[in-house]
Amino acid sequence: MTEFQTKVDPTLHNSQVDAIIGTHIGVHHEDNRTYVTSEGASPEEKFESALNAIDGGLLDRARMLIDDVIASDSRSARIYFYWAIAVLGSKSQHDLTSKDKRELNMIVERVGRIPDDSWRLALEVVLDLAGYRPKDVGWWRTWEAHLDALTIEQQTMVNEHLDRLMPSAALEAIWTQRCATARSNQFRDNRRGRIELFFEAEPAEPRLVAPHDNRAGDTQASLPGRYALVAVAALVIGVIALLTQPLLATAELTMTAATAVAALAFGCRWADRVADLAPSPSDAVPAYTTGQTGFTHQVRQRFTEHFTTYRPPAFDLSAWLAETTTERERLAHEIARSYRESTTTVENLDWIIRHLAREARDHAVSAQSPEPSERLSPAATKVLCIGLTSAAGVALLATLVTIVSGFEPSHIGLSLTASLLLIWSLKRAVPDTLEVRSEQRRLDREHAERRTEYESRMAAYRRWKARLEDRPSETEMQTWLNADKTIFIAEVLDNYRLRWSRLVTHTFLVTPNPPYRKARVKNGPWRYTRYAFHLFLVTPEGVREVSTEIDAQSARRGKELRDSYRFDALTSVRVTDDKRAGYNLELTLTNGPAREIHIKDANAQQVLPANGEPQIYDHEEFSRIDLDATGFVHTFHLLEGIAADGKAWARDHGLPQPSSTPTA
Repeated sequence: MTEFQTKVDPTLHNSQVDAIIGTHIGVHHEDNRTYVTSEGASPEEKFESALNAIDGGLLDRARMLIDDVIASDSRSARIYFYWAIAVLGSKSQHDLTSKDKRELNMIVERVGRIPDDSWRLALEVVLDLAGYRPKDVGWWRTWEAHLDALTIEQQTMVNEHLDRLMPSAALEAIWTQRCATARSNQFRDNRRGRIELFFEAEPAEPRLVAPHDNRAGDTQASLPGRYALVAVAALVIGVIALLTQPLLATAELTMTAATAVAALAFGCRWADRVADLAPSPSDAVPAYTTGQTGFTHQVRQRFTEHFTTYRPPAFDLSAWLAETTTERERLAHEIARSYRESTTTVENLDWIIRHLAREARDHAVSAQSPEPSERLSPAATKVLCIGLTSAAGVALLATLVTIVSGFEPSHIGLSLTASLLLIWSLKRAVPDTLEVRSEQRRLDREHAERRTEYESRMAAYRRWKARLEDRPSETEMQTWLNADKTIFIAEVLDNYRLRWSRLVTHTFLVTPNPPYRKARVKNGPWRYTRYAFHLFLVTPEGVREVSTEIDAQSARRGKELRDSYRFDALTSVRVTDDKRAGYNLELTLTNGPAREIHIKDANAQQVLPANGEPQIYDHEEFSRIDLDATGFVHTFHLLEGIAADGKAWARDHGLPQPSSTPTA
């Protein structure tokens, strides 16, 4: 007995859950087409959405929308034609439900009251093909002539969606043409170079990163007072010395001032070079950030991924990652700090992280940084600074000796006090001056560097934005996927030596295959970088199942898994709905354990909007869209019918009963 359940089966294996949770968050694009209409949408808007749904392979969605259009008394041959396409698409006569047949009969009754135009002719052709109008002996020749009389748009709809209803004489010719079209479409319009762009989020614009705040603000505010003390003390000593021995004091004071100024100049050069080698506070990574999760952790992980991808040829991976640990942490902290308070996600920042990883690689290839010892100031600078400082001290001491030689007690006491004040104030003023000067140099240098970095990132941003203009449309993504599916079916038929016309019916499941990235246009189904194909071919002998995985960019497929079983070998089909992992289809055969196929992700998925604005979605609505896109509904009902009835299903469909299991 077949069961359809929505509760989580406690026996399910959790590997799929873990795999899905580890995937990238989905990207959301704006697009002109829409599959979902607003609550107060007009019949015209709903019909337009239905046409988009048919182009996107969402036939169940299209039928629901056109049902609403017909219910609003908006009825025409064109509307009925596309309704019939949605109902009959990819189905054989055996797949039609009693509801389908009842509603098709109602359409037949209304045909005579519809104005006679090209759309009525197209509708009559579809109804003839489905067997809902009386036929004479030569009906096929008449129908074929009518098909040739349809417009290209109408013929395309019939050939692509109603091939399972066509007489055997036409099936093979249509199938051959369809395969040729698929091979022509599979790599058209630079699929390999463009498809990856569909999974890229809208890039966040680069931001000008400000250097760390000036750390010498308080020190700079105290300098005028210190300079005043130096000036007062020097003035007192100079006046007393000039009063004592004018000529000798003049020479000594000149020597003191000259050597002090020269020592300060060389000291500044020495301090500048030492400061340039000191770690910048702008590059410091706070210790608490290394254990952060969430956004910062995602940014850090993405840097590791891209630095792993963009590795210089001269480095092996472990050496390169070890070499760039500090740089990666610094850049990750900078990016996370710059965008933390915005609605930007790591997907929006992927382009800039990739750009920075490439820059690091190119820098490592083009030029190696000199060792710190090679960048230190020359020894002459330090020797001159120390020597001139000593000379200034000797000259000041000589000045004091000159003052003492005058034997004026009042002069001696005052000059000694001034000398002590001068030494004390210089000891505070000189380091503070060097600190303020170094900090200002750092700010000037980092402002210039950040401006250069910003201009480089802005140029990369413009290039990336220009490239994203070539992002594939939803129609192109569906065309490429349809081509992959058709070619896969063709190759499977060749392997089994089956003819298309010999199939009773078939169904196709297209599911995500972890690990993958995913993206969707507004209101559309998810598209994935890696798919799993599950093909079920129903032949007179039984069911043949073939599965494979495929890369969306290269269309390269993996190993195929094949299985064949009688109609009565499929004993159970059920669906499990895990709120963490999503939908899973479980098949149970008489000769083996239950097999599980992951259909789609859970409903509560984070969607990355293109404009950064939060979006609120009807998860049930989008769940139906995603299930429709996978082919789940048709597959489930087909397998459910076979599992429930077994041999009776084959007998009801007029199929002979095989005596043994078909071989692959």
